[in-house]
Amino acid sequence: MLASQRTWLDWIVFLWLAVQSDAVRAQLRVFIAWLVLLLANTASTQVLPKPQITSAQGKPAPDFTLKDQDGRPFHLASLRGKRVLLVFYRGYW
Repeated sequence: MLASQRTWLDWIVFLWLAVQSDAVRAQLRVFIAWLVLLLANTASTQVLPKPQITSAQGKPAPDFTLKDQDGRPFHLASLRGKRVLLVFYRGYW
């Protein structure tokens, strides 16, 4: 395994096995406990925002009119009863 492929847990295990001093191992234990508490605290306190709009699943889409490539008006209602995939894309040009 290359050094760049090691995870943080691999490094902790490597340090634990490499260190012979009891004082350094005690400091490493404190660091591991702090890291575990930090990770557990961030995972449990995550608050997701409330959705700002309700789901539109199963509801009919509102009708709107756009111009096609030839400049003629196109109404979404003309496709009522058919499956439609709408892709709203904003290009930066």
